Parts: sequence; C-alpha cells; structure tokens
Amino acid sequence: MHPAYSDRIWQHFEKPVNVGRLDADAARVGTGCAGEAAHGEMVRVQVRVNEAGAVEAARFKAQGSVALIACGSLATQQLAGGGAEPDAGWLSETLGLAPVDRTAALLVEDAWREALADARGRADGACDRTGTEHCGTGE
Repeated sequence: MHPAYSDRIWQHFEKPVNVGRLDADAARVGTGCAGEAAHGEMVRVQVRVNEAGAVEAARFKAQGSVALIACGSLATQQLAGGGAEPDAGWLSETLGLAPVDRTAALLVEDAWREALADARGRADGACDRTGTEHCGTGE
C-alpha cells in the first residue's frame, strides 16, 4: 500500500463500486465525461434518473490514477444512494486526498454534473443525442 493514500481510498480503488455502464440510449440515462485519455486521466459517469429527476442508478469507468478511480467509485455510490451531491470538496475531504490528487475529484465532479444534466435533458426531450458519442469513448 502506498503511504500517501488513506485506507478509504484503497478500499474504493481495490473494490470499486458501480463500475460499468448503463444503456446509453435509454431515455433517462445521461453520460458525462471529463479528462483526456492522452493525458492519462479520463472518467465517464452515467446516471439514470427517475420521472422526478432523482438519480436511481449511477455507473463509472475511469482510466488513470488511484485517486481518480476511488473518486469515481465514491461519487457514484453517493449519487445512487440518494445522498448529497458529491462535489469535489466533499470527495477530497471524505477520501482524505492529498492536494496533488484533488484534480481527480474535480474531474469526477465535472463528469457526474454533465451526466446529470444530460439525463434530465433527455428525460425532458431537450437532448436528442444518443449513446456516448460526445465522450469520444465510442462505447
């Protein structure tokens, strides 16, 4: 174990929750991406909202650091659990991220905020995008 990381970071890195994907073409599923694979860190977050716009499921896929994977796991756990929105400050504090790793929390926050806006827009018929074409993942 790397001494710079807290036990909670290692828990979410070694056994991340909500890894995977949702049906990106479903009406109430939104996708958000942040980072660039070419720079070594990229995260995709997907959420499914109910008719009221509340998150009922969340998934993520990340390529990058231990901190990025841990943040993706914790954020989707919080979102799917109906808790408070996991902003970068909350993620950093909850995981005990070192200042050098806080960019990971910002990337995850950007991705889930985009995913939530996308899901709510698609549920309202305001977005006609399909799949994850805007993420450059091709998945």
